[in-house]
Amino acid sequence: MGEELYPTKLVNQLAVNIYEPTVQVFYDEFVKHGCVTRCEELYEYVGNTEAVEIIQKVQSSQVNREKAMWPVYLARGRNLDVDRAVRIGSSVDVLWSLSVIMDDIEDGDRVRAGVDSLWARLGIHKATEIAQLGLKGVTSYLKTTVGKQASELAYQYVMNGMKSLKLHRELGLCADYRNIIKNYWMRDDFHSAFPFHALYRDIKLPETRELIFSFRKFNQAGQVLNDLADFKAQRNQTYRLSDLQGGRNSIALKLLYEMADADKRLLIEKCFGQAELSDIDAYAIMELASGDTFVNRLSLYVGQLYRMAQNTIGEYFLPEDREKLELWVNYKLRKLK
Repeated sequence: MGEELYPTKLVNQLAVNIYEPTVQVFYDEFVKHGCVTRCEELYEYVGNTEAVEIIQKVQSSQVNREKAMWPVYLARGRNLDVDRAVRIGSSVDVLWSLSVIMDDIEDGDRVRAGVDSLWARLGIHKATEIAQLGLKGVTSYLKTTVGKQASELAYQYVMNGMKSLKLHRELGLCADYRNIIKNYWMRDDFHSAFPFHALYRDIKLPETRELIFSFRKFNQAGQVLNDLADFKAQRNQTYRLSDLQGGRNSIALKLLYEMADADKRLLIEKCFGQAELSDIDAYAIMELASGDTFVNRLSLYVGQLYRMAQNTIGEYFLPEDREKLELWVNYKLRKLK
């Protein structure tokens, strides 16, 4: 581990779709600290060549590697077992790929980043089977290389995340912010809580609790950014309103509904949960969501979440890793402009 130099097929595959300098920085860190090697070790536990190849393709389509690096930076800053942190972080990176597969199924998203989603190409049954094989591989790898507790925690947090996807459908337009945020936290805990719970082994420690709370806020900001992106046209699509059409409330959608006048509220209610929208209705919603007041309020909220979490998390990192955290937050905040 340490100064490894792009030794494997997977490392080249993961580099293909990187265009942003900040994303490149974290990819290089991912390689330098040995996460690619650990991912390849993990894939040996999946035990199905077809499933591994498919999961790796999903992994390479998701170019951001920062989630794997946070536990590594924490271990470096707090004199914890760095090799253990690398194994945990690498597991999180693979779990993120599996979450993409399941999110697309639950949300009914046929396209992601301009490419057909896995279930749209292979069918729901096959895509689900691949995700299950991947999860079995992750938990087996963790049990063997990190410990039984880490394996059980990973499974528990993933199952809670799956439960949150189903609970999301119960959050109607009148759901309060607290329940929406709680749902976000459940969904993200496999990378907001699991790696730090597994590293410290004891969730009751004040340090563990503070880190989990801060990373929940940190990733909540990312979720709200995704909420906002849901109102914007994507590649190969005239519009993308999956939360609205899927009948799943979000921070952005709730704020839009609250800010709308009576006529526009009726429009949102009409479109909520409708699989098919007319172009007129879809563009009316997108125009409503492009208003300066709405965008500015969400942008302020996201910025406050990121900076508040960053201030706490950064205290646990070495100065050079704190700089990477700052780099990442600035990169995410630029997306608001």
